[in-house]
Amino acid sequence: MYGTYGIISLLPVLTLIVVALITKRTFESLLVATLLALIIGYKGYWFSALWSSFRWLLRKISGCFW
Repeated sequence: MYGTYGIISLLPVLTLIVVALITKRTFESLLVATLLALIIGYKGYWFSALWSSFRWLLRKISGCFW
């Protein structure tokens, strides 16, 4: 995920703003923008990055280390 992405790094933010203004729904806008940022940042391995982040969050919330 390390590297410079230039102008393409603004795409998730612009997507967030446009989708939020069109649909008036914030959660879906954040979800779409997050998935787009993961796809750009992890170049095809976005699902494993999403899953590992989800597991990390569950461990922090529950205190369980699985």
